[in-house]
Amino acid sequence: MPVVDIDTDELRQLTGTDKDDDRLKDDLFGLGLEYEGETEDGDLQFEFAPDRLDRLSVEGVARSLRYQYGEERGTYVPPTNSPDWTIEVEDVPEERPYVTGAVIRGVDLDEKGLDSLIQLQEKLHATMGRKRAKGAIGIHDLTMLKGKSLSEEGGPSIKYRGVEPDEPRFVPLDSNEELTPAAVLEAHPTGREYAALVEGYDRYPAIYDELGLFSFPPVINGRRTEVTTDSRELFVELTGTDQWTIDKMCAIVCYALSARGATIEEVEVEYPDATLLRPDFEVRKKRVSHDRIEGMLGMAFEPETVIDCFERAGLSATQVLGEESAYDVEIPPYRVDVLHPVDLIDDVGRAYGFDALIPTYPDVGTVGGRHERTRLEDATRNVLCGLGFEDTLNFHLINEAENYDRLRVCLLYTSLMA
Repeated sequence: MPVVDIDTDELRQLTGTDKDDDRLKDDLFGLGLEYEGETEDGDLQFEFAPDRLDRLSVEGVARSLRYQYGEERGTYVPPTNSPDWTIEVEDVPEERPYVTGAVIRGVDLDEKGLDSLIQLQEKLHATMGRKRAKGAIGIHDLTMLKGKSLSEEGGPSIKYRGVEPDEPRFVPLDSNEELTPAAVLEAHPTGREYAALVEGYDRYPAIYDELGLFSFPPVINGRRTEVTTDSRELFVELTGTDQWTIDKMCAIVCYALSARGATIEEVEVEYPDATLLRPDFEVRKKRVSHDRIEGMLGMAFEPETVIDCFERAGLSATQVLGEESAYDVEIPPYRVDVLHPVDLIDDVGRAYGFDALIPTYPDVGTVGGRHERTRLEDATRNVLCGLGFEDTLNFHLINEAENYDRLRVCLLYTSLMA
């Protein structure tokens, strides 16, 4: 379970409340964040379910509280400026082909803000990024980059491409020595920690500007573009094995920086066969019926109450009247956890308050018992086990690669057909 460290003074400032720590703990418990203890620095630690990755920073937690308090309502998408920078993708390692990014302008980072950004980066690495294997984040001081102009009218550009292990040299973070990527993996502590991620690569991922290599994803950034409390303009880049994953990680980072007053600027990602505009702030929609909400939460609601709960959960909802009453719900890009209408119903329950739900008995009178089919299955299972068969749990919900290829087990029907 993820644990986030929260400075309650920062939380109060970002939330706009003067509640003491005990009341904040109660409010956060209602959102599903459980108090775990304190750090040596006095920050409070909260554990929560791994689905709400937007709460891996104090900015995300503060946003959830503002919605819960009714200070903000509905789906919010930060405004973005038109792109100036371009990421050119050429000849990248096939093991890590995807990249995304954003430009951040006018951010005000003090020590606490910088610590929060680093915490968010590392916890996204550990969770959604699968310890950097699926997605890795690099954050750079934009003023230290020198982009190459694509044309006389075009803006600056950087390149994401593959390099030979012993080809380029750069000074990595926490070092004063110029090293090649291969040397970083052998001599640098961070390089040794993440060397396994690029093991077996013929060519290593690298990001260049006109001055040379400044990022060796997913291992380490260059010292030249290190972010400090004096940095006001940032370049965020993410590389990975899946475009959707790194796009969502990028959205979460952008929302956190937007909460600190930053302006988000788009970048163009130029693949050989397509051009993408990033960050991806697309708003998804899902529909959930009114009857299903009432049936799952166990009590009757007025439509106005349901819409109010959606809005205080950071979602926008519109009632749809037809054969059955339903709601079209808009989901912001940082909500990677919403996969099913049940997730929306959970948000309604939390916004209303699970403690406020009034339990009622079902209006049917039945006595519980095993279904006839279940009794037949149990009897059949017992007979087969008595005849010497083994009762096993098959992996019908696991895909073919996990069930056979990774276990080095030959697929039975394939063997029979061969």
